[in-house]
Amino acid sequence: MLKPTKVLVVDDSALMRLMIRDVLSSEPTIEIEKAVDGRDALKKITSWSPDVVTLDINMPGMNGLETLERIMKEYPTRVIMLSGLDDPKTVFDALDLGAIDFIVKPIQKASSLKQLRDEVIAKIHMAVQVDLKKVTNSRSARVARVKRSKFRAGKKAVAIGASTGGPPALESIIRALPDDFSCPVFIVQHLPVGFTQSFAGRLNSASKLKVKEAEHGEVVQNGVVYIAPGGFNMTVDRPKSMIAEMLRLDQKSPQNGLRPCVDRMMLSVAEVYGPGSVGVILTGMGKDGAQGMSVIKESGGKTIVQDRKSSVVFGMPGAAIKKRCADKVVSLKDIAEEIIKAVS
Repeated sequence: MLKPTKVLVVDDSALMRLMIRDVLSSEPTIEIEKAVDGRDALKKITSWSPDVVTLDINMPGMNGLETLERIMKEYPTRVIMLSGLDDPKTVFDALDLGAIDFIVKPIQKASSLKQLRDEVIAKIHMAVQVDLKKVTNSRSARVARVKRSKFRAGKKAVAIGASTGGPPALESIIRALPDDFSCPVFIVQHLPVGFTQSFAGRLNSASKLKVKEAEHGEVVQNGVVYIAPGGFNMTVDRPKSMIAEMLRLDQKSPQNGLRPCVDRMMLSVAEVYGPGSVGVILTGMGKDGAQGMSVIKESGGKTIVQDRKSSVVFGMPGAAIKKRCADKVVSLKDIAEEIIKAVS
């Protein structure tokens, strides 16, 4: 019989602890313990040694970020944050501090959390597989800014897909791109609705390039990084009446349960930019992006995949490699340089 996954639920709300317990207790492979605040969590971690901690952000006394910082410094553990929709910035701070992922709390009834049962359990099982050293490496990876390059004329674009572990990885890449980078960059990072605008602002403050949340119908500009909004697919189009490219957002049915979808974005980039396309797949669960990367390669474009060693979760990169559509498989610290080479 397999050893159960020990999960410590940390939340100052008795109701939330009860709701999470009810969700997790339906999974026989999970064993549950509870903590009422940050200090209680540190005691339970030392005495019970959980495999995964679900950690509330807003707690009295020692808040979630302070607790997370202590955990990662003193008792490195796999942590999944529990967040409301009111403070996305704190979520990205938590990912920088070493949290593996986060789950948005239900707004009202217990039934809301039960609807998230599959996500909660899937992320816990995923977290158990994560090598904590990879989280630390991804968090600390600060790629040296790439020197200015002479970019060739012609329509070129970079399409990047990421999921679990993606925000810190993307920050390290985007901040390394030079200020004369003359191609648009399209990013699909799997995030819930309400978090992408804050993420775009975070990247914008760390980059010499302009980073923004994509808007429907806007004209694509070189040297701008576009983030697909949560809950919307982002595609690129070149209308016959225009010489410029435009962004399209839609809320069509999710593809493989995902919206935004990396595959849909990459397919449109391949169709519009052809051999000028550069596809990049970063750390993440699942296989989103493998089909899009394959089409980019078939169109004559170039493809770059993050390697296993530097990926927090190797699902998406592994799927792209398995599909034999990766021109380059490199460490996170080398991806910005490979992007420059691909478009230069």
